[in-house]
Amino acid sequence: MSSTKSIGANNFKWSSCSSKHLAEFLKSPDTDCLLDMPSLDHPDVDLIPIDQLAGAQYGRVEQCKKVFGADLVIGICPFERAHVTCGQVPCRIGSYCHYTPVVEGTPCGTNMWCYDGFCRSSIGGVPKPVDGNWGEWPVNYTQCSRTCGSGVMSRRRRCNRPGPRFGGKACEGTMYSMKTCNTEPCPGINSPDDFRHRECALTNTIILKARYHEWSAYLDGTLYGNELCALKCKSNRGNILNRDPKKVSDGTRCWDKREPDELRRTRRCFNGECREFGCDGVFGSDKLLDGCGVCDGTWRTCRLVQGTLLQIIPKRSKCIPSSFLS
Repeated sequence: MSSTKSIGANNFKWSSCSSKHLAEFLKSPDTDCLLDMPSLDHPDVDLIPIDQLAGAQYGRVEQCKKVFGADLVIGICPFERAHVTCGQVPCRIGSYCHYTPVVEGTPCGTNMWCYDGFCRSSIGGVPKPVDGNWGEWPVNYTQCSRTCGSGVMSRRRRCNRPGPRFGGKACEGTMYSMKTCNTEPCPGINSPDDFRHRECALTNTIILKARYHEWSAYLDGTLYGNELCALKCKSNRGNILNRDPKKVSDGTRCWDKREPDELRRTRRCFNGECREFGCDGVFGSDKLLDGCGVCDGTWRTCRLVQGTLLQIIPKRSKCIPSSFLS
């Protein structure tokens, strides 16, 4: 996040980089405290009516005092007064000028005010919100994330027809369309966890604490959901490396043991998030395996097989092979 303030139309907008990092943080368990219901009982807070913009109530000097403190601000820098723009307010503190973005509704001329970073007509009041609407899906998907062992291919649409403006709602629904690909098994891969082990082993050539390490996936039974899409590696020397923000490759299996019928669901990591796919390999599909192991089945095709099956599950495996379905 930039340490300096933007001006003009970018005053109160997030950069794509900052927006991405904030979104990732809000999805982490560290932000569970934000899930509580807010209280509207704040007698010490000066609430502004929602039909009145802040700049219509607070002039430029008051805006400076809100930002830098009423005791410090002398006024507006005198040599800047003739250059009233919607970019920034020149606040005079001592013999220096400090700048802060102009808030919405600040007058910038006769029947004009600052809105959305520009000087616009104030006649008619606040512009009505414009809700966002999705653009068309691209025709082609991306390349498959794996050559075997079930990867993911995706395409992305944009919320730009139109984009949300003046406080309008963002587009509802997902921006991604995904499906699995190259589902044939990979030679030498006996468990979905083997993909994690291979990705961790790629760092064996990196020196940590003046020595080499052999890394394997850190698999803890308390991890679930998005936590399983972060690549966490364990050293043969006892160290644990959380390669944040390194993520497992798209298509890696993840699970959530808190959910009912978890064995009938298919969850895979995509962009560091645990996403649910239908048994038909399509993201968002509601098709599940029935108890007989048939995709979208009727539970009527099971047959009784008696005998003894000896199959060793690889060490540290977290997924039960499909042959163990009953």
